[in-house]
Amino acid sequence: MEPPFRLEPWHVGAVVADLEQAILEYRMLGAVGFSDAANFDFDTYDAATGDIVREQLDVVYVELAAGRGSVELICPRNAYGPQARLLRQRPGLSHTAYWCEEFIQAANWLLDCGAQLVLAPLHGVPGSHAELASAPLDDVLAAAQTCYLRLRSGGLIELNTVESRLGMPLMWGNSILDRLPVPQAWRA
Repeated sequence: MEPPFRLEPWHVGAVVADLEQAILEYRMLGAVGFSDAANFDFDTYDAATGDIVREQLDVVYVELAAGRGSVELICPRNAYGPQARLLRQRPGLSHTAYWCEEFIQAANWLLDCGAQLVLAPLHGVPGSHAELASAPLDDVLAAAQTCYLRLRSGGLIELNTVESRLGMPLMWGNSILDRLPVPQAWRA
């Protein structure tokens, strides 16, 4: 079945227990660039529990080769939450990330096709997030602008809005847009 929207590939993600070891291994494999480590501490809607939980992560982007792709290394700093659960259940390569202009439509279409919501990070969303635990799914998605969905096959995808994709310079510096593929027309 053809989706009624266009998904743009972004990166693959890996959940790791030891970020320094993972960076060393990617260097040994010939990676050509690494972002500075970013420390995230934010609320996440955890679909497994229906709760808003605190997620604490260290994240590094690895550029495999000029223009050839990137890996997002995610290292949970706490023992609870969706990313820590992913580390326990399926360490290593965990997801493929996409972004699209029709984020909510795409998420709902995937859910209608049998995907299950796993998490929706609320990083950068101002205010109290407690009310989102009981909000309609479209409200959670609109606030998050990013979500993880488990496909019926078991594959895990990260789906992002254009806005979350273009917010990368705020987290990683302006040069990240030069290293990761973004259509020229979408650059600010």
